[in-house]
Amino acid sequence: MPSFKTSFAIVAAALFSLSARAQYTIDPNNVPLSTRSQWCQSQLTSCPLLCLQLPGESSTTEANDCDATTLTYDCVCGNGMSPNASEFSQTIPYFICTEYGNECVAACDGATACQSACRDDHPCGAQNPTRVNTTTSSTVPATGTAASTTVTAGTVFTGIGGAAGSAATTAASSSSSTGSKSAAQAALDIGRSYGLAIVFASLFAGPERNPATLFDIRPSDLLAVKLPQAPSLLPQPVTTPTSPMAPSKKQAAHECVSEEALVHLKSYKYSSVDKSLISNYILKHYWNGFVELLPLWLAPNLITLLGFLFILTNVICLVIFMPDLVGPGPSWLYYSFAFGLWAYSTMDNVDGKQARRTGTSSPLGELFDHGIDSLNCTLGSLCETAAMGLGCSKAGVFTALIPCLPMYFSTWETYHTHTLYLGVFNGPTEGLILACTIMILSGYYGPDIWTHRITDLVGHHYFLGYHEFFGSYSVRDLWVPILLTSFLTAHLPACVINVVNARRKNNLPVLPVFLEWAPMVVFTFSIGAWLYSPYSTLMTENHLVLFCLTMSFVFGRMTTKIILAHLTHQPFPYWTVMLHPLVGGAVIGNLPRFGLPAIHPAIELWYLRAYFAFALIAYFRWAFLVINSICDYLGINCLTIPTAQQAANKEKTMGSNGTTNGHTNGIANGKRLD
Repeated sequence: MPSFKTSFAIVAAALFSLSARAQYTIDPNNVPLSTRSQWCQSQLTSCPLLCLQLPGESSTTEANDCDATTLTYDCVCGNGMSPNASEFSQTIPYFICTEYGNECVAACDGATACQSACRDDHPCGAQNPTRVNTTTSSTVPATGTAASTTVTAGTVFTGIGGAAGSAATTAASSSSSTGSKSAAQAALDIGRSYGLAIVFASLFAGPERNPATLFDIRPSDLLAVKLPQAPSLLPQPVTTPTSPMAPSKKQAAHECVSEEALVHLKSYKYSSVDKSLISNYILKHYWNGFVELLPLWLAPNLITLLGFLFILTNVICLVIFMPDLVGPGPSWLYYSFAFGLWAYSTMDNVDGKQARRTGTSSPLGELFDHGIDSLNCTLGSLCETAAMGLGCSKAGVFTALIPCLPMYFSTWETYHTHTLYLGVFNGPTEGLILACTIMILSGYYGPDIWTHRITDLVGHHYFLGYHEFFGSYSVRDLWVPILLTSFLTAHLPACVINVVNARRKNNLPVLPVFLEWAPMVVFTFSIGAWLYSPYSTLMTENHLVLFCLTMSFVFGRMTTKIILAHLTHQPFPYWTVMLHPLVGGAVIGNLPRFGLPAIHPAIELWYLRAYFAFALIAYFRWAFLVINSICDYLGINCLTIPTAQQAANKEKTMGSNGTTNGHTNGIANGKRLD
């Protein structure tokens, strides 16, 4: 009589053989419709390509449909055959499989071993799967030759494997079983069937084991014999062509775009807190009304980019009409600065609303938005420097580069708290309004207004007898202290408090996080050592615009890497290669301090030009790598909305308008309830 362990081993082997054919299923409603539409678009695009892999190389299709609501699809080639979509990427079975894995990872609650098992135990794509998505009819001639297989067109397939595939396989097997098999084929079948049972028997009937370790065994590890698949039945898997910008595994891990990093994008949710009264009670209504004017085909990231183009236009006009950053320039130039900065702010605030409006929200949107904000830090403030007529003075350099400090520490705060905090008085709202006001006043009164005494500008009687406190100080005299005091007493302490609270809440050490200030310390002190050096000629020869353009890319790379690490739950990025030339600039700008002759002004200028070219190329190469990796992984577009999603948005809008019109009598004055 067989022992208990032997019987258990046999039952386990039988159950395992059934589970190996289990079908991955998900609830389509758990996936945003925009994502499902993108999946269907990829399926429709892939179907004709897959048909080229089948015998006969049919480039046409008899049926090629996909329903984004239910995730059912139909792919039948012109020769009547249907490819096994589960073997290929960018197909509905592949997307379902990956989403199944993502849900498995999310259920692990951060356990690394569990997350790894989700990926390893549920591989997707070209993993030698069973040919399941065919409707097969088999006929066996009386002579006992091999059965023939045909595919019935018009069959809708869903999922990976499962009953449909099993039924088809069983039907083919039962029909062909009446025919003769070769001795080699029979031997392989016996070896494959009983070999698996023997392996399981050895596992369960052997020494005692921890039951938890039994589930670490994967089907692919137990199959010692793998039957070769006939080329006519299993075409070679089609893989997505490797992009010239595709990173190596080492580079992908370093740049936070490896698959282990990108998997966290699936479960990411944006979080922000804005305490600004102006935003919540005034500008919110302006932004909500403005976004309704935008067409539904306009992608959110394209809106962000258009806003940044206003800033670039401001900088171009600045270089042409007021290259010394002192002026006075024409009045319209100052007004254009204000208009461009306000347009940028508007676009920056409605891009997220447009994403929710069009169903295209994604972590890439946050990365793109904050990346553009980082680029703007030294450019928008450059226009403010010119509006106040500060030129290339020390105050002008400080004004142009000071926004980098609050931006960096807000990004650092977001990395640890996973929430973007904006205070009652914050830079993106009140600070931007103040900058626009300065530009408008400069356009009306001229930039010299900021050199007049504050008491003369406001009027002595408004100071309630305390006008002598301000003495002969002008706005320019107090400008730098005001900016520095605001940052050190309000912004920075709030960031530190929020990070400390977040670390303590998660029982994590606090002191190590302050080492993450190192990149900004190097950035700030290198700029000061270079530009404020008496041996440097960059400021005396009016090269602040070129310097700010260069720092735009350097700082943009620093902060955007932090945001990317935040999105993908990767270690904090302490360094970027783009800081090396900045440290080098600080050194060559102070050569006499080391007993060496001062660098020639022409050589220093060419060094800055070379630094700008290096920063430009390095930044865009990295940006393309990251954006392409995220788009490929999530199956989304960066600057466009897929046609299928546009159609769905249009249909949704038409349905919403119809509903509204149908209930107009129930709403006062025919206005919408929201």
